[in-house]
Amino acid sequence: MKGYHIYCHIPYCKRKCNYCYFTAKFKEDEMTNISAMDRYVDSLVKDILQTDMPKSGLNTIVFGGGTPSLLNYEQLHKIIDAIRGKVSESSFDSIMHMAYEVSPDTGSFEILQNFREVGFNRVSVGVQSFDNKELKILGRPYTAEKIKEVMRDIRTLNYDLVNLDLLIATPGQTIDTIIHSVAEAIQLRPEHLSVSLFYKSYPGGKDFVEKCDKAGLKILDVEDKIYVYDKICN
Repeated sequence: MKGYHIYCHIPYCKRKCNYCYFTAKFKEDEMTNISAMDRYVDSLVKDILQTDMPKSGLNTIVFGGGTPSLLNYEQLHKIIDAIRGKVSESSFDSIMHMAYEVSPDTGSFEILQNFREVGFNRVSVGVQSFDNKELKILGRPYTAEKIKEVMRDIRTLNYDLVNLDLLIATPGQTIDTIIHSVAEAIQLRPEHLSVSLFYKSYPGGKDFVEKCDKAGLKILDVEDKIYVYDKICN
């Protein structure tokens, strides 16, 4: 191979968000059983050590989830040290980018610094919305101010690239609140902005939408989704 990439999955969260479909196959106590992370990390390290990979040509390392920012200092170093032991020093030092996902409530300065020190230079922040009421509906345990605090810390630590994730057309959102969140995100000057569309057809999404609908929290119709997407692009 001329080049290859490594993805490490960290399938744990402090809690399951109300709308989440990524972990639809898992029970709440399975994905929030953070005490099992040590055993998971040990298994992941064992898997890395037993996997054949070229000494050179490693282009990127990405940690996704779940919530990779739940990894503590020791767990993070175990995984990175295992990867470093499989490739040449020059190959590791020439990696194009190392990226991971962080939820604002787990993005303490210490955690952000831990990832930066082992070589991560890109970070994706799962914002979803800058409206505190919408965050509460989604089950996200932080506020818009916390998002901005995390962004300030990220800039202090000199990450090369920051992505902000927004989720639109969720129950209770309006065109105005969506535009507000996009405007707030742009003011933070991220190098990349991801805007994803919520679908009630996601696994578990229908139940969430029906529950919200009973509470008077509607989702945008197709015409409004098209309109707001066009506004976002502009």
